[in-house]
Amino acid sequence: MKSIPRFFKSDLTRWCVLAVVIRCAYCWWVIARFGLQQTSDFAYMFRLAGSLASGDGFVLGSDRIFNQSVGYPAFLALFFRAAGPSQGLVVGINIVLGVLAVAGTYVLTYYLVRSATPAGDAFDERIRPLASTAAGIATFYPDTLLYLPFASAENLLIPLTLALVWSVLAAWRSPWVGGAVTGALSAAVLSVKANAILLCPFICLVWAVGRRHLVTRTAAAVLVGTLCLLPWTYLNYRDSGGYIVPFAAIAGEVFLDGTNPLAKGRPTKVIDLPDGEKAGLNKIELDRAKLRKAIGYIKADPVWYAKLVVRKAVLSWSPVRDYMYENEGQYRFFGFIPSRWVPTLFNALLFVGLAGSMVNIRRLEPESRVLWCSLLAAPWMLQVVFVAYSRYRFPFLYCMIPYAAWGCWCIVASTGVVRPRNRRFGDLP
Repeated sequence: MKSIPRFFKSDLTRWCVLAVVIRCAYCWWVIARFGLQQTSDFAYMFRLAGSLASGDGFVLGSDRIFNQSVGYPAFLALFFRAAGPSQGLVVGINIVLGVLAVAGTYVLTYYLVRSATPAGDAFDERIRPLASTAAGIATFYPDTLLYLPFASAENLLIPLTLALVWSVLAAWRSPWVGGAVTGALSAAVLSVKANAILLCPFICLVWAVGRRHLVTRTAAAVLVGTLCLLPWTYLNYRDSGGYIVPFAAIAGEVFLDGTNPLAKGRPTKVIDLPDGEKAGLNKIELDRAKLRKAIGYIKADPVWYAKLVVRKAVLSWSPVRDYMYENEGQYRFFGFIPSRWVPTLFNALLFVGLAGSMVNIRRLEPESRVLWCSLLAAPWMLQVVFVAYSRYRFPFLYCMIPYAAWGCWCIVASTGVVRPRNRRFGDLP
């Protein structure tokens, strides 16, 4: 990477400080109003982290858990072991992770554009407002704030995925080292959220298009990633009675939720089988039976399923967020109207920026273009196959903030609002 300009550290520091202030202020407001009570999956994550910290294993009560990813609870358990389980501690950890995500967005934006420009202070100054715009979007991203008070894996997943994206694009001196870093980060990401696996095949495509030692880096990534995932896979194999469960055994449940006679492209809450069909099955066998049940619906009426897939495809990129945070009428974004519309309009603006970036995407290096497509395709595939939970795509969309910010600047420049002599990005290669 070319030399770092003088403004880089000062800008990065300012955005990190602002990110801390915004997140602390939001957490103070939401905790004062709603408290720290964890619900649903967040409560499970908190309890699993406490179980790991106390040495009881990945259990809830006496039940060994296979349908939740271990990464985030294990991460929290490191802190719980030192300071004890605390919902306040979770919030503090999440604030730090949020700040790291903002810093990672600034760095990734600068790297993406700077790697495609010639050296020189003039080009650095053109990149500066773009990187700051991306950091600003990341700082005020409503969905990131909504996750803060909860023991939600997305808090850790986002900075890890940003790091993974950077490792894929970075020009490492040794392809073995570069591949090993990517493999380790991929394993970490998959441990936190198994659905990120759909991004992994695209990594090889990025390297192939960019001619970045595809064979060597892939071999190193697979080797290191496998070694990182092997201990947890072995424990699952041992505790499950001989089943390979490297991430989380929940695919069948999620697939059935989105593929049943009530399905219309959104969650249906149909996640269980009749008593007669689940008798005598353990947790992993039950999940696989749910998968077979959903496949049975497809075989029975392929035309219905084809229409359902089209409907999912249409809904999968809707800017409307899900309302999982409105538990018991709790509008966690400053009232009913802001809670419903601010995150939705914010996401819509991101999509507008991404659309604007399509016009000038050819200016980026080939591997950056492929990555742009990959970050769109992976969550789209995930939601089309399973169900259109908007939170599934959120971490991928967050990693596309650099592209969205660039697209917004391109749109502004094309309108003539910015005078030609002051246009920052019109002459980027």
